[in-house]
Amino acid sequence: MLTGRRLGCLQVLTLSFFAALMQTHTAAADSGIAETTGAIVVVPAPYSVVAQHCESNTEIRAFVERRMFRLSKDIATNISTPGRFTWPDVLSPGTIPSGTWVNSYFVHFDPLDSTPTMVNAVGSITFTSDILGVISVAPDVMATNGSLGAQYTRYDSSGRGAENGDFLTLSPDMRTLTLELRANTGSDDVRIITTTSLEEWLEPDLATLDTRDVYHNRAEQGIATDGSNWYTSKGSWIEPDKALYAFDRNWQLVDHEVHSDIGGNAVEHIGDIACFGSYLYAPVDVEVSGETVHKIARFKKSDLAISASWDVQGNVNLGGLAFHGGDLWGVEHTETGHARIVVLDASNPAGTPKAEYWITTENANGIAFDGEVVCVTAPTPWPIGVGHFGEAYIDVYTLPDILEASSSTEAAGPILGQLSYHAPLDLHAEGLTFKGDQLWVASGEYVSRLDRSAIPRGCSYSRDSTGSFGDPDVWDDGKVPGPADAATVSGGELLVTESSRLLHLFVRNLARIEQERQGTMTVGDVLDVVDGTYSVQGGILAAGKTYIGAGGNGVFEIAAPSADIVVAKLLHFGARGSLVAALGSRIRMTGSRFENEATEPSNYSDMINLAMAFEGGDGVIDLFEVAGEDLGAATLGEADNFALGLLEVGGDTEIGQVCLVDLFDNQPAWEGTEAQYLRALAVRPGSTLYLNGIDVYVNGVLVSPGDGSLYGGGTISAAPEPAVLSLLSLGGIVILRRRRR
Repeated sequence: MLTGRRLGCLQVLTLSFFAALMQTHTAAADSGIAETTGAIVVVPAPYSVVAQHCESNTEIRAFVERRMFRLSKDIATNISTPGRFTWPDVLSPGTIPSGTWVNSYFVHFDPLDSTPTMVNAVGSITFTSDILGVISVAPDVMATNGSLGAQYTRYDSSGRGAENGDFLTLSPDMRTLTLELRANTGSDDVRIITTTSLEEWLEPDLATLDTRDVYHNRAEQGIATDGSNWYTSKGSWIEPDKALYAFDRNWQLVDHEVHSDIGGNAVEHIGDIACFGSYLYAPVDVEVSGETVHKIARFKKSDLAISASWDVQGNVNLGGLAFHGGDLWGVEHTETGHARIVVLDASNPAGTPKAEYWITTENANGIAFDGEVVCVTAPTPWPIGVGHFGEAYIDVYTLPDILEASSSTEAAGPILGQLSYHAPLDLHAEGLTFKGDQLWVASGEYVSRLDRSAIPRGCSYSRDSTGSFGDPDVWDDGKVPGPADAATVSGGELLVTESSRLLHLFVRNLARIEQERQGTMTVGDVLDVVDGTYSVQGGILAAGKTYIGAGGNGVFEIAAPSADIVVAKLLHFGARGSLVAALGSRIRMTGSRFENEATEPSNYSDMINLAMAFEGGDGVIDLFEVAGEDLGAATLGEADNFALGLLEVGGDTEIGQVCLVDLFDNQPAWEGTEAQYLRALAVRPGSTLYLNGIDVYVNGVLVSPGDGSLYGGGTISAAPEPAVLSLLSLGGIVILRRRRR
């Protein structure tokens, strides 16, 4: 049971000057707010903070405006150093330079308009990252409403701020702001800007290489290109204008057209767009007799005027469109369940679809093709509010997989699920398109070019073949996959007898890959042993992320202790996977965390034959999921209990830092904090093992924080120091959220 589990490394330290005097409120774990005290209450971004629209005599409302937002210009602040300040006394002005990644928060106190006297309210707000500056002077608050305000919140155009008699205190550690406010008929408004360590610690799968500001939410829905010009669409239910926009190759606006109705019927929504020949195509929702009718509309690129529209057969709600092989492909938008992909005749989309396929993506909005690689956006869902990072996702499919998924019960699954990227605003991002080798996404006021290095350029299949991995004849397309490709082996047996380099490798069904003593396999990103077997008979195996049985009964076998196995980012033991390891086997973790979601210890009993060496170097803290039932100080705990032969913290050339965590319930029939049993423990000099309140037994002996010298001269610490805790609180969020692939 998870009840009463220690999350240790996910705890956020709190600091409150008024802790002994006021009630403490814990904010959402992913809002960037650690806690509030007194009158301050964290709420979702309201529709309006105009005077008299968000009133309370007892609450100071605080909300997230923007997360992981990159400043496009310098921002002047009124308070930038610790101390107690009041207007119009001397403040401590500062400047946050353009290009800085920030979070923005708004604090609003507006007593009931009928209140005849001044109302006092006191509270503090503590953040998980440093406060860069506070904007409290009315003209400065008003001047930054457009650039830092929440996307769909109305702000007071007359300008509100902290006034004479209001006191703001910024703590010495730059994490807590205490507000002593007085108001009656007008509001007190304060904007707080913090650093966004999430940009560094959440590590999106697809980094942002370039961001362009297209302003006024012009890229709220879709994006397309004809190779020379760019096109975007705006048209969600919340936007008053449903419009198309044209830009030149440098993202300078050249034309736009508002489409309020089609055929006399009001337009409710315009989705992700596609470009083909002289036209743009878009899924459009219109209101007919009080009902929503789903259409496909065609617009002329020359002036963005509508050319034609067709009802979608079956009134399928299409989120986005793309062209492939001369046909129009549309992806269905579903809140839950599997989504359809329909293939339509571009000259008559109202006709019977040429084909229908199914994929597992929920909440799909955009679709784009890069050869036989198909990308579908899976954005963070509505509603917008506290707890949404402005992070969106892309599911990556291969066309051959989709073409085999002709029913919802046999829906194709992505080869890469929910690759995350940062949307610059607190919005879900929708449209995406390829321009040559570049991948661009639309997200509100911005368009961004993503680092698509994790997305394969090509995909190769080997079905029921036997032979050498490097033999073209074993691959369906007669081409040996290369360093930028994905390869799927879904049957037969392939031998790795020489050097092979791939971006992704998937082992499915009853396939077996056997790596011989002279073989070398380098997988740049993901090695996913879904159902088949990957057997290491020797040689070198290096992978970024290694999944064993994450979605099936995959088996990872280490038959030769001499094999050199290196995992750079993640080692994941899945619920139904299995490990077979010869005595003396070793896996080197060079900056990799260890996740374990298995609940059948017998499938991983060979962990007792395995050494795991964590050597990520200085500044890298690897999380290690413990999974054993705590049976106390007895060697009995080693039997079928996820016991590990040797845990090495630090290697021959690099130090290591490991923090134990208990994030997954590996013992569902037992309640309590799980433990880790080891045959041996080595903590190298300069390395650190953080026990984090978790029991560790070495040959039946309980390890204590002072035992460092007994196990190799490194440090064994009861728990991470505060600085480490704050970082791991963010790192832990990654683990909890990334378990959806």
